[in-house]
Amino acid sequence: MRKGLVLGAIILAGILLFGTQAMAYDSILFPYFSSGGGDMTFVQILNVASVGTPGVGTTQGKLNYVYVYNSGNEICTHYDDSGKITKNDILLYEVTGQIAGQLLPGDTTSTSPKLTVSPAWGFLVVEQNSSNFASGQEGSLMGQAIIVNANTGTGIIYNAINDPDEYDGDNYFLYNAGYEHYLTFLPTTYASTVFYLFPVFIVDLTEDVFYSLVEIGHNPWSENNEGVYDNNESLKSGIKTIPVGCYCPGEIVALENLNQDLAAGCGHFAFPIESANFQFTLAELMSGAQYNAVKGTGGWMGIYWQLWGYAYKIVSSSLFGMSKSSMVYEPQDGSHYSYTK
Repeated sequence: MRKGLVLGAIILAGILLFGTQAMAYDSILFPYFSSGGGDMTFVQILNVASVGTPGVGTTQGKLNYVYVYNSGNEICTHYDDSGKITKNDILLYEVTGQIAGQLLPGDTTSTSPKLTVSPAWGFLVVEQNSSNFASGQEGSLMGQAIIVNANTGTGIIYNAINDPDEYDGDNYFLYNAGYEHYLTFLPTTYASTVFYLFPVFIVDLTEDVFYSLVEIGHNPWSENNEGVYDNNESLKSGIKTIPVGCYCPGEIVALENLNQDLAAGCGHFAFPIESANFQFTLAELMSGAQYNAVKGTGGWMGIYWQLWGYAYKIVSSSLFGMSKSSMVYEPQDGSHYSYTK
């Protein structure tokens, strides 16, 4: 059994043993948004929970919004704010306010804070505020994101992730994440593929530092057949290990020191340099020999998270005369449940 799986089992056992508090105020994760260069991201949220302690003079409760974004400097930057929502309310807004206000006609009961930076890309966590919502509200927040590019006319739609096992005060999105995924890709003459790898761990995703090491080319059936496969089942052997997430480069050390390093944060280095690595091209995930062998054929590869994560691919093509894009969640191995409800 691999070290990451052993560590994961120990961590999960600890959570199940000590995480005895009441079920949480609900929270959802939008793992990717993009703004600028023609990109706009529209976030839709549905709340069916009762507001336990509404704000003075209203029937509204608060939603906390936590943006973690990158604006071209490879640093994970945080922006926190809160909005308002009622029971059975649905809202829609553009994350950086390129189109102002709530965008559903006649919506007078909702507010959503916008990110004040553009261009930017990153992820968003939305949670019910503990002062307004009673515990035990799991599953009462739902959401979708729509990413469109006004220049190319392309659009991407995906569901927000709602963890089925959150606990009060923590945004743990690991219970339905996998540690093994399969990544598939088309020939580069058909489409460009960028993989968006999103790690999750027992730390709150709103913390400054979180990451996982990912083995690209892992074969869940046989370590003797690890690498990248083309479209004719031909193996191009070799594994590449990459760090993924928000991290300090000096912090990528032996896995057994991971808890200690995450707790210390970037500030414990004399010269901390934060990084934000989530998006990878085919060429970045493979060796040069592997990429040259499979870029014209298409194929697949397995990946192994030393902790847990979600794997998406963003596929863009103009093969049929117009630009088209899609964002697809890549499958986990057969022993894991789907990441959506």
